[in-house]
Amino acid sequence: MLKARICLVPGPEVRVLGHCALELHSGLLEGVPTPEVTAWLRRDFIDGLRALWGERVTLEVPPTVVCGVWLPPIACATWLSCDEPRGLGEGDSGSELVVVWYQHSFEGLPVPPAGVMDRLEWSQQARNFSL
Repeated sequence: MLKARICLVPGPEVRVLGHCALELHSGLLEGVPTPEVTAWLRRDFIDGLRALWGERVTLEVPPTVVCGVWLPPIACATWLSCDEPRGLGEGDSGSELVVVWYQHSFEGLPVPPAGVMDRLEWSQQARNFSL
């Protein structure tokens, strides 16, 4: 199991519980994707994450879209968890968040784009969980 830790500035230290990356356009046999296909690819990736990791609050970093249609070809996600609940929830054990973004190439583990982790507002975006 991956044991990476990230310190959010400002914010708590979080653990990386999982990574996922998928080539989005590999299933398109021919033609140019339409805005509907692009929306479907995004929804399908996030639905697949829910099937893999369970129902989790997800923050999608808006992709850079060319001509209103083309997504970058690689969809990536990182599942983050923190031992500290956000706020003072009764009986909460910690908090978690899945971050989704899109990139043009893939080498090694998916890494969120520059500045995304620094812009996370954990107390506003994460959701508490109980064990």
